[in-house]
Amino acid sequence: MGNWGVSLFLIISGASLMYVYEEGLEVKAFYKKRVRSIMPLYYLAFLLASTIQLLIYNGRRWSNAANRTIILTFLGIDGWLGEVIPNFALVGDWYVGTILIIYLFFPIFYKAIKKFPHITLLVYAVIFMIWEFAFPFEFSKRNSIILRGFEVVLGMYFMERWKNVTLCTCLFSCGIIFLLIFVKIEIISLYILVPIAGATAFLAIFYFSGYLKAKWIQNPVCWLSKYSYPVFLIHHFVLNKVFERIKPASLDIGNAIVLFFISLFLIFILGYALKKLEYVFSQTLRYLKKCRMNISN
Repeated sequence: MGNWGVSLFLIISGASLMYVYEEGLEVKAFYKKRVRSIMPLYYLAFLLASTIQLLIYNGRRWSNAANRTIILTFLGIDGWLGEVIPNFALVGDWYVGTILIIYLFFPIFYKAIKKFPHITLLVYAVIFMIWEFAFPFEFSKRNSIILRGFEVVLGMYFMERWKNVTLCTCLFSCGIIFLLIFVKIEIISLYILVPIAGATAFLAIFYFSGYLKAKWIQNPVCWLSKYSYPVFLIHHFVLNKVFERIKPASLDIGNAIVLFFISLFLIFILGYALKKLEYVFSQTLRYLKKCRMNISN
C-alpha cells in the first residue's frame, strides 16, 4: 500500500505541475519556487529530529557516517543515498531526494510532453521496461529516477492530452484496483504493477473528485493539505522512535489500533508544530529584511 500511495502521489504531482504550468514554464522561477517549497521545512525537520536524537543519545553522535556526508543532508539527498552511503539521514526518507531530482528534470519532461506527447510517453515506457528488466545497480528500485519519473510523466501526459475521465474508464479502473487488491499476481514484477495501480487509482479518484465540490469536504481537505508535507517529513522518524520501544508484532489487534492512532496523533502534532515554526521563521526573516532596508534608506 505504501508503494501504491507513492505512485499515486507522483502521478498527481505530474498532473498538477502540468496544470499549473499549462500556459508556459519559466525554468528559473520554477526551480526557485520548488526549492522554497521543499528545503526550508526539510531543514527545520532535520534540526528538530537531530535535536531529539542528540537528547536520546545524551549528546553523542547517532551515526557512524563520515562528517563530510552532512553535505548530502544539505542537498536533501541523504535518504535517497542512504542504502549505499552511510550518512546522517533522519527525515524525509528516500522520497525527498527522488522528488528533487525529478524536479531537476521536469523542464525536459515538460518540453517533450508539450511537443511530442505520444512519442515521449512511448519512448519513456520502453526505457522503463528496459530499466525494469536490466536494472544494473545494487540499489533499491523504488529510488530509481527512471522508474519514478515514469509515474510523473504519466500524470503530465494525462493533463496534456486527456484531462477527462468517463464513467466507463472509471469502472474499468475500479476493476483493475479490485484485481490488484484481492488477487496475488506473481508473474508480473511489483515495479510494473505499482504504476498500474497508481494510474488506475488516479483515474478513479479524478472521476469521483467531480462530485466532491461541497465546502464541507473541500475545506477540511485544504486545511489538512497545508500540513501534509511536514507530516510526511517527520512520520518515519516518529514511527522509528515508537517501534524502538514497542514491538508491533507483540500487540493484539486492539492494542495495535490504539498504537496506530497514538502514532497518528504524535505525527500530526509534530507536523503541525513544524509548519508553525516555518511560519515564524519566515516572518522573522521578512522582518529582519525590512529592518535592513529601512536602515539602508
